[in-house]
Amino acid sequence: MTSIGLLIFQHKTEKWAEDAAEIYLKKITPLNPIERKILKSPIMSREERDKKLKLESDLLLKQMKKGEVLYLFDEKAKAYNSMEFSSLLSNKNF
Repeated sequence: MTSIGLLIFQHKTEKWAEDAAEIYLKKITPLNPIERKILKSPIMSREERDKKLKLESDLLLKQMKKGEVLYLFDEKAKAYNSMEFSSLLSNKNF
């Protein structure tokens, strides 16, 4: 079975977001165990956006192990429905 890790960047924890994540993870964990890890996002001004992205990238890459596959999600990227995304993950053809 494939191991899935969910790395989340945040600098402030919102109770509603934590509750929603817990509910979702409880629903899908029986299908495939998921490890969730919160990574501390550096607090910087909007003008330092590029520097913040670089620091987050470095932190993310330090979490990776040899042979792991990384999927990044962006609200401005292409949207997939559940079936399309499942196919994408199972085929690894992208």
